[in-house]
Amino acid sequence: MVLDTILSLPSPAVAVGAGGAIATAVAFITHYYQKKRAAIFPVVYSHRDKIGPQDEPALDFYGAVNDMTMSITEAWNEMGKTKSYNRFMKSLHHERFLQSLDGVALDGRDLLEKVAPHVELASMASKVASTLDDSWHYRSHDNYHTQVYYTTESYTDAKGKVKTRRVRRTRQVYDDTDHYFTFYPENARKAHELLDNLVVKYMNTDLYDPGLTRYKIDPTGKDERRARLTVFEDEAYKVTDKELDNIMNQWLIHAGVNNMVVNFKDNMAYLVENMHHAVEVIESSRTSYHYNTTSRSHSGPDGYRWSADLESKSRNASNSVGSMTGPVRTCMEKAGNLRERLVAGLKKGGAESNLKQTAKDALDIGVESYLAAFPGSEINIDQRVKPGSIALISLGVGLLTGILTYFAHSSAVASAVEAVNHYSY
Repeated sequence: MVLDTILSLPSPAVAVGAGGAIATAVAFITHYYQKKRAAIFPVVYSHRDKIGPQDEPALDFYGAVNDMTMSITEAWNEMGKTKSYNRFMKSLHHERFLQSLDGVALDGRDLLEKVAPHVELASMASKVASTLDDSWHYRSHDNYHTQVYYTTESYTDAKGKVKTRRVRRTRQVYDDTDHYFTFYPENARKAHELLDNLVVKYMNTDLYDPGLTRYKIDPTGKDERRARLTVFEDEAYKVTDKELDNIMNQWLIHAGVNNMVVNFKDNMAYLVENMHHAVEVIESSRTSYHYNTTSRSHSGPDGYRWSADLESKSRNASNSVGSMTGPVRTCMEKAGNLRERLVAGLKKGGAESNLKQTAKDALDIGVESYLAAFPGSEINIDQRVKPGSIALISLGVGLLTGILTYFAHSSAVASAVEAVNHYSY
């Protein structure tokens, strides 16, 4: 109906304007409802005090990060009802929340101390991977031949007559590939010595494993209401026991330390199991290999493949530790920065515009800390809206619709003209 109305407009230019205006209006209306929905952020507290032993660094740190974020999102939700950034700031200025920020920093420090042996082994594994990488060099060269072929093309002679002629052309056709693998025994022996040291150190180190997934949070009635209003955003929604259990335990399931412990252990287990056979095969390699195949890729000799496997597992083991310790440090830094800003803001007071910026920064810190600490969490904590991006998309949609409408309008007009011309004869 709307498109028919647009196509009935007197000119393509008008159609462009109408189509674009309608599409842009729809896009901005969509943005409005997205923004309205994004005003509600999930609030799911950890109940850390109900589980596990006291002074357990992983439970303390991840519970603190979770609750820091949820305190911020709860204050943001309350602020949304009054539109008062001053109220939001006051919600975070109480001593309990400031102590929770200190807890993130202190518990993070304790957690990093617990995983220090992992960090040491990760550094050793990184050196193993780099040295293994230096023990082989691979290069390839693609071979082609020139193929002659002929095509027929049309041309117009001096008298204006269209004629054809046969034209000789050439093209490059792929034949095969030469693959060259060069082995450096000295580097390999050094890598194997480093690998042996890594495995011995690993086998004799008692590594930290908090086992967070063995704990379980038992939800309360207040938790069910929060989940209804802030996760499902529907007061009438019937939250099942399974859904609520899953939501309440996301921080335990997706804490970054879980992935680190499992991935590090799996990669090191592979190295322990395969190291001796792999080293035997690698050290029996020749210094150079040449293969000619009709494939542009080649897996290489046995020694090359085993070296690549050991390198991959060593690097994965190292990276798994960094992917956990990096976010811990990020959360510690963000919590410290937020505390400084809140204390400074409390002392200074300030205009509503200043409070607004501090409140938005606090929300960013809360969301980004949660995303860093709990990769893969099913709680959609990042409800932030980027107005500039949405506006550009909206205008893009409007412009595209206007252009399509223009061509549709032009085609319709052209068809009408053609029909008139046809029946006029």
